[in-house]
Amino acid sequence: ELCCRRAVATTVNAPYPKENVRRCRIASDDCEMRALDSYTASLAATVEKKEGLAAAADHLKIGDAHSSRKCYPQAVHSYQVALNIRIRLLGEGALKVANVRHSLGVALLMSSLPEQSGREGPAPTALGDTDKKKCQSAISRATECLECSLQVRRKKLGASHIDVAETAYFLGLALTQVGDRLAEALELLHLAFRVRCSVLGQNNPLVAETLESLGAAYLKDGNYHRAIQAYAFALSVHQSLKGEDANEVAADHQALSQAYMAAGDHDKALHHSLEALTILRKRYGNSDYRTADGWLRAGRCHFARGDLRLAAKSALRAVHILSSIRELAMDVCALRLREAWTILAEARWEMQDYELAVIATIVLARGVVDSAVNYVANYVAPGQDFAGSTSTASAAQTLAAAAAQTHAASAAQTQAASAAQAQVAASAQAQAASAAQTQASSAAQTETLIPGLVE
Repeated sequence: ELCCRRAVATTVNAPYPKENVRRCRIASDDCEMRALDSYTASLAATVEKKEGLAAAADHLKIGDAHSSRKCYPQAVHSYQVALNIRIRLLGEGALKVANVRHSLGVALLMSSLPEQSGREGPAPTALGDTDKKKCQSAISRATECLECSLQVRRKKLGASHIDVAETAYFLGLALTQVGDRLAEALELLHLAFRVRCSVLGQNNPLVAETLESLGAAYLKDGNYHRAIQAYAFALSVHQSLKGEDANEVAADHQALSQAYMAAGDHDKALHHSLEALTILRKRYGNSDYRTADGWLRAGRCHFARGDLRLAAKSALRAVHILSSIRELAMDVCALRLREAWTILAEARWEMQDYELAVIATIVLARGVVDSAVNYVANYVAPGQDFAGSTSTASAAQTLAAAAAQTHAASAAQTQAASAAQAQVAASAQAQAASAAQTQASSAAQTETLIPGLVE
């Protein structure tokens, strides 16, 4: 445009109008083409940026939808695409980039955390060595994303903003999983707690969530008194918000039971475990893995208090429930079954009920978690049907016969050892008698030859 204006001014003042008009038109056409190219490039860049940001926003919404359904791997993929677009178009220090990083870090963190047994949702899954390495990698990536997001959000929004508190909470949760950064985790969780309390009020689910994470961090740090305080506060908030029979209330009772057990107060640990068990039985009935977990926790508390019969009974209830969940037999339920069998074996052994203790020990040694269920069930409670198959009963009889053979072999070995010891003792006595007789004979002969020498 500037070139065109100069060309027109030159034309007006020129002494040869016709020639200058022709030259001006050529110059004007060339400038217009360059201007058009510049406008087109600028428009294309603007359209690309707008379309890119719109695409990033769409990917962000897709990631949020996956996260709400707990499909975290798909959410991580969508968030990563949105993050790449926004970094390319907006730069590293943009607030929108920090927001996507926060969402990506949360999805990575949640993909690495197992489900809690007291909550709604699918059953938890066991982690092998490969899965543990993947979880550690996901936690490391989540920590990096959340640290970058927190730095930008603090700078752009201020330390008392609710979004800063949210990022601080999840970063504290991630650092709690790391283990060697508990002091930083506690500092961040306290920051989240203060901001959430000031903005949302104390009676808020997010405040209770923060208190639960604080309790877990204190428990891991060995500060049981603070852990109990945090869990008790969370319990009171959930009770006031959701009633006495909510899943969150049961989870808080279980957390308090664990904290009191760690602190050595077994009576209060048993009280809270039984409170949780009551809620779980009301909500899920007597055949759900969460109810079995409640029985298992109660069995641990009974055993710690020395109530061996109640510990064995609780463990047997857990065995009954977990053995009936066939689709989960090779998952976490199998690990809980082994723990239940362990409690059962130890409790029965302390009660001098050696037959059942041996059966439970054989089950643990052979890694067969449900093969002796009917035998043990009939032994403990005759006439009670545990819905076992014929093969299960046969396996139980085989284990019982093996246990009987083991007892018989042990008794035979003991009897043979006792007989051998008796024979050795008799031989020793005979040898001693013979030696005494020989010595007496020699003494008599010596007395005859030299009187008074023996004395």
